[in-house]
Amino acid sequence: MKNTWLVIIVSALVSLPIFATDIYVSSLPVMQGILHASDYMMKLSLNAYMLGFALTTLGAGILSDALSKYKILMTGLLVFLISSLVIAHAQSVAVLVYGRGFQGLGGGTGTVLARLILKERLHAEKGLTQLKALSIVGANMALSPLIGPLLGASLTRWFGWQSIFYFLGAVACILFCCVLYLHQSNAVITVKHPIHPKVLLAKYRHVLQMKLFLFPTMAISLVCAAEFIFISNSAFYYQNIIGLNPFVYSVLLSCILFGFVIGTWILDRAIKVIPTHIVLKRTIQVCCLVALLPIIGWFGGGWSCAILLALSMLIAMAGLGIIIPLTQSIALNMAGGGGAAIAGLFFFIEFLAIGLAGYLVSLFSSPALPMILGLIICWAFLWLGELCMNGEAILENPV
Repeated sequence: MKNTWLVIIVSALVSLPIFATDIYVSSLPVMQGILHASDYMMKLSLNAYMLGFALTTLGAGILSDALSKYKILMTGLLVFLISSLVIAHAQSVAVLVYGRGFQGLGGGTGTVLARLILKERLHAEKGLTQLKALSIVGANMALSPLIGPLLGASLTRWFGWQSIFYFLGAVACILFCCVLYLHQSNAVITVKHPIHPKVLLAKYRHVLQMKLFLFPTMAISLVCAAEFIFISNSAFYYQNIIGLNPFVYSVLLSCILFGFVIGTWILDRAIKVIPTHIVLKRTIQVCCLVALLPIIGWFGGGWSCAILLALSMLIAMAGLGIIIPLTQSIALNMAGGGGAAIAGLFFFIEFLAIGLAGYLVSLFSSPALPMILGLIICWAFLWLGELCMNGEAILENPV
């Protein structure tokens, strides 16, 4: 029973940073009208969150080798809680942007540290193994994009957009108490290591020269960037231009993001009969071709573009569900030898790339064009990367 609750808490800690974006995306146009903000500033609130998130994953990974993981987590949750309450009382878009930045700083601590705590506590377990526990955590994470948009749209409709951030604050408060309990009941003695900047930089330089780290990091960064570009622009496109109401849009977004679950289901069956490098190669090729579909809709305009864009993104999300499990474990297993700091570097690069992509597309005045270009460019670069870095050799010889 203790292990069950541990997995639930870790799942919530890992999912919270993703959930904090999914839950308010469908309400962006509503918030935009109330705060009298431009599309650019509303999208900037998403980018600020990703920047804060990236910085924290790097910093938390470094500090966890020298300080208590539980105390870092509790500090992050406290920052997340305060930021959520500040945003709920925001009267201007500037407060929203800065608040979201600090929300990312606080929420990002769970991404690396919660997984490490799970591994520490299940190190000697024979029943619930680490691998099984981590797979359960991954499955629970898939619920966030399915529940978040619908819950956010419902809260906004019934109680106003501020209720979203009161809800996030309440979740952070509950998780703070859970982590405090885990800290007080911690029976695992961990060895703390002092931080040596020169040694740390040498580790970073070493892993950044290795294909086993570079290829998975590049792959996940690109596919997640394509997803983020769609999420940050689709609310304005489907609600302001196509005319969907927030609830219908949230249903559409949840259906599209469900493609990730479909992808993991396909992967589970495909790898039983097809070599992993072939699965990877075919997935990238199919998604690259499908990414071209919205161009046809762009010339048709209106609903034709909206439908083809949604269809191509659904297939791209399935590709995400295939590529992430295939590549993430390779990078993280290799990083395991370098401590939590290297795992933090992996997530830092990923979310920094996502934030940068989101910022670049926020400069476009049209919400449809950056979604189309982002989808094509990200998948095309992944195809080129797979050819240049020899994804076949990497997947056939994982660490």
